Amino acid sequence: MQKDGAKRKKRPKVDKWATFANSLKGYLVMVIVKKGRHNLEKVSPGELLSGDNVIRTQQMNTVYFHYNTLWKVNLDFKKPLECTGQAVRETTDWILVHTEGRNVRLDVSERKLYLENCVPCIASAVKELLEPFNIVLTKSEKGDDWLVTQVSR
Repeated sequence: MQKDGAKRKKRPKVDKWATFANSLKGYLVMVIVKKGRHNLEKVSPGELLSGDNVIRTQQMNTVYFHYNTLWKVNLDFKKPLECTGQAVRETTDWILVHTEGRNVRLDVSERKLYLENCVPCIASAVKELLEPFNIVLTKSEKGDDWLVTQVSR
């Protein structure tokens, strides 16, 4: 029994999404530039800042990208997760997600790419990633790779 004035200790809430998101690793796979309805051009992650067909505008340290670009990121899971009913497989330990260029910006000074409103490709959806989410990628010290450093909602 509690005495008057005594407060119950609250258990800290465990944010399942944050725990899940912290376990994700991944990298930028490619950027696709749509030229017309059926004509696509792939741009490697190392060529992001050299292509006029990818960059829309630059203001100070921030680069904005063309709306006709599609950004694809591979996310790896620590353990296989169950796929949704519409998926091709029962479980998966990775997933390919994408977003459009209007949702991407690059902070040149921090060497970080911010991708917003990312969604999984339908063929391999997992319930934890059905709602849109954001990804932050940081350019690796060695090479031209962009590695996932944060996933959030």
